[in-house]
Amino acid sequence: MSQSFAVHRIRGLNWWWWVPVIHLLLLTMIYLYVEFSEFHRAPWLRHLNLIRENNIAVWWSGFCLMTAGLLFYRMGSLDSNGIGDRVMWLFLAAVVLALSVDETGSLHERVSALGGWWALLPFALVGGAAFLFAVGRCLLLPNYRLSGVLILVSLAMFVAVAGMEHLGDIDLFRDSFVIQNRHVIEEGMELLSETLLLLSGVLALGHATSSRLREVSIIVDPFVLYRVREFVFVCFVLHLCITVFWMPYLWDPSRGNPAYWFPMLAYTLSAFYCVHHHFRSGKVRWLVGFVLLMLLSVGQMQNWGIFFGDVLGFQSTWIVRDFLPRVLWTTLPVLVWLLWVSPIKRWMVHTALLLGGFLVMRTGSDLFETYYIYSGLFGLLVFNLLRETRDSREE
Repeated sequence: MSQSFAVHRIRGLNWWWWVPVIHLLLLTMIYLYVEFSEFHRAPWLRHLNLIRENNIAVWWSGFCLMTAGLLFYRMGSLDSNGIGDRVMWLFLAAVVLALSVDETGSLHERVSALGGWWALLPFALVGGAAFLFAVGRCLLLPNYRLSGVLILVSLAMFVAVAGMEHLGDIDLFRDSFVIQNRHVIEEGMELLSETLLLLSGVLALGHATSSRLREVSIIVDPFVLYRVREFVFVCFVLHLCITVFWMPYLWDPSRGNPAYWFPMLAYTLSAFYCVHHHFRSGKVRWLVGFVLLMLLSVGQMQNWGIFFGDVLGFQSTWIVRDFLPRVLWTTLPVLVWLLWVSPIKRWMVHTALLLGGFLVMRTGSDLFETYYIYSGLFGLLVFNLLRETRDSREE
């Protein structure tokens, strides 16, 4: 069996147990917030509440969609697939990854706020056409028909959630039960659809690799993905365009931010590589890297200083809000770890590039988005350094 499919456990638990457990925990947080007024005054709860934005809970939802999209990307990267099958899976990957961007960046809420719900129609037509082509082809293939059905059900649930949001916005709901439990219903449907997407990817990979389902990983090794280096670079360029040209005019702290997504992607891909390398080598240094990089991935949406300040009951200060300390907390632990695992010459080159980027960007450090420009650059450099380290090890 390929090493790319060997990782499926976290602390001995199968993914189909620990993913639903986290889903249920987050739904419980919503229920407590809605049903009991005393939880409205608990500052820590806002970091675990899917009703709000820019927190751990929303990161988890976007992360599940990202993971599902990477599973479809993996299917599109298999050499055994013909060109038609590759296009099918890559289209599905693009649609699901776009849903991940929407979850973390509140894209459809932003578009509808600017131009009404009809402004979403062009995006729905383009994405819907790609999705219908891919799912239609998937349903025609006997070996992947069940995956296609699960994907179709999942995306239908996402559409239903968007419809419920629209009906709620125009005050169509009159029943007190629906009004009171609307958020639990909507977020529960989204989390269930994410679970179905993960399951559909696992089923497809299991068949394609002749593996049992418990042997299939939902943690994809990024360096077996088709043209992953070019994919990450294109995402970085789009990240710069959004962060520099768009977000300064649309920044709204009550909504998600598209600038979060690329750093989150880059750190997650690097963390996934660390998991695979840890299970291949058994060296604890790669497990340390996984923990550091996943903390950075979550930290793009959840400022850890603010979180622990709310949990422990102290006011957050400049050390967790200003540009320089945030950059130091982001880079220093990972740079020290990278020095442990990568060749010194390559480490020095990437660190010099990082320092140059800091000197260029520090003049704009009063802008909120500047940190995400720098974090995106750091994520790209970490990903490239790990790729070069891997390539040199295999030579």
